[in-house]
Amino acid sequence: MSGVDAGLWALAVVLFALALWWGRPRPRRYSALWLYEAVRGARRGVVPVSRGDEEPLPAAWLGAGTDWARLTGDDPAVKAAFERRFRDVCLVWFEEPALPLLGLEQRVLATSALEPGQEAALDTLLPRPSTRLILAARREAGPLIHRLHSLPGLRDHVVAVVLIGPELSHEGEWLAAHFTHVELDTELDRVVPWLVLRVGTDAESQRLVEPALPDTGRRSFEIIDLGAVAEAQLDPEQGLTLSLVLAGLRGS
Repeated sequence: MSGVDAGLWALAVVLFALALWWGRPRPRRYSALWLYEAVRGARRGVVPVSRGDEEPLPAAWLGAGTDWARLTGDDPAVKAAFERRFRDVCLVWFEEPALPLLGLEQRVLATSALEPGQEAALDTLLPRPSTRLILAARREAGPLIHRLHSLPGLRDHVVAVVLIGPELSHEGEWLAAHFTHVELDTELDRVVPWLVLRVGTDAESQRLVEPALPDTGRRSFEIIDLGAVAEAQLDPEQGLTLSLVLAGLRGS
């Protein structure tokens, strides 16, 4: 074989490898708001249908044999599936836990190492350097937002934020000045979902407005308003719904 032929064969191999790489199966992309509505419908017995390329197959997130009908918090197989889905994730509540989030009950970390100026303590807080975090707050969202703002190293570990009935009226001036995509940027190029579930009669005051994009167009996070629920609806069923949405996002 001549040198030219060998070169052509090498080029063909490279192109074939690239074709395999581009054609490899990719995880489905899920919209958090669509997931939330799909899960709530499924819990009422309405099996969701796919919308475009969003295929609501819980088995894709929680394993074979997991379908909409058996998604209950009492099913041992479902509990085990959530444990697997969140095996590299820990949960940080900035208050007393407001809802049970399946798969994360035994992975709740304290906030003591997340004080401003204590970024080095993250090394002792996280079980492993690869650990990812979901941050959650029931009412007082301010401490969570301020710590994310002041700790860049913390932001690089966060894969989702959950705010339940956040009281934001006293944070308006600070949010307008500092709640930006630039000041909450991460080293990794990803968009962190912020799930906001508004609660009670003052739900309108709990809206968190996403800031305008900077000139670079770089989006650091996405505010996903899940709507409003009554205080009485903050129950294990709501916790299961949010758990499923977070599981779906981890699978996207």
